[in-house]
Amino acid sequence: MGRGCPVFAQSVCGRIYKTQGPLHTLNRGTVTAGGEKMKVIQFDSAENYEPEKDWKRVSLCSQDEISIEHFVKPPGHASSRHDHPNAQVLIVLKGKLVITTDDDEQELAENDAVFIPGNETHIVSNPLAEPSIGIDIFVPGRSFDFWLKRKKA
Repeated sequence: MGRGCPVFAQSVCGRIYKTQGPLHTLNRGTVTAGGEKMKVIQFDSAENYEPEKDWKRVSLCSQDEISIEHFVKPPGHASSRHDHPNAQVLIVLKGKLVITTDDDEQELAENDAVFIPGNETHIVSNPLAEPSIGIDIFVPGRSFDFWLKRKKA
């Protein structure tokens, strides 16, 4: 890469670097695009809570346009039947999860994903005797305290 090449981000060992010029030149920093700055969320220091015992949620991205949450669903746990205006993509990282809607039920294995349209009522459950882990992506972004607000209502 020579002069005038655009700045791009490259991930090395889980860290984000700004690179410009030859590939061997790595400078830690902030990459900008469209006037906004990249935001790095370190998992260990990210906002988190347990809506119920052993059901852990970690906010990996909380923007108006998109939100991403890592979760650990305990053995045998099922969310309450719910909906939200946000479209949702759920990805299973470990274990299995069952997604139940008003007219369908699907079991997802590791690396499977499901798209749930906004306002579709659903339940997410873990059929295993061990925790399952997943990622939730919401578009537009959803308030991270969604489950805390539901419990108070």
